[in-house]
Amino acid sequence: MFVRIGRTLYALAIFLLIQSPPLASARGVPIRGQVIVSNGTVTGTVSKCSCTDQWYTVGLRRGETTIVAKIKGHSGVAAPSFGIRVGLLRGSQTAGFAQAACLATQSHCRASTRISARLASSGAYYIKVSGLGSNGISYTLHIQGSIYRLR
Repeated sequence: MFVRIGRTLYALAIFLLIQSPPLASARGVPIRGQVIVSNGTVTGTVSKCSCTDQWYTVGLRRGETTIVAKIKGHSGVAAPSFGIRVGLLRGSQTAGFAQAACLATQSHCRASTRISARLASSGAYYIKVSGLGSNGISYTLHIQGSIYRLR
């Protein structure tokens, strides 16, 4: 009995380790996912499973920052609608949030959404993209703001 419980706990620990977003450090700044070093566009794919959430780390100076998220395509819709959620975070605080959605019956949905945030302080910010209702949602993020390279 204890062997079975031990194996189950070991398997659960390995699963949780695999599912957690990668963390690294740039002189004490925790890095999650891809690091963004300049204004521009990044692409990615997410699904309805939180295990595919995409993380980005960006150094932002105080002032206006804009993130535009666009749905580019989807596959395997498992609900009446599908979409993406985008959050801009500083630590555990949300600096901005937006979502874009499409009906599953739409063959060519190109929904988009925008986060416009006036940041009160400079530092490391995180962008989290999550999917809803589909097995694969491709997207682009266009980031515009006073970005600096984290050290």
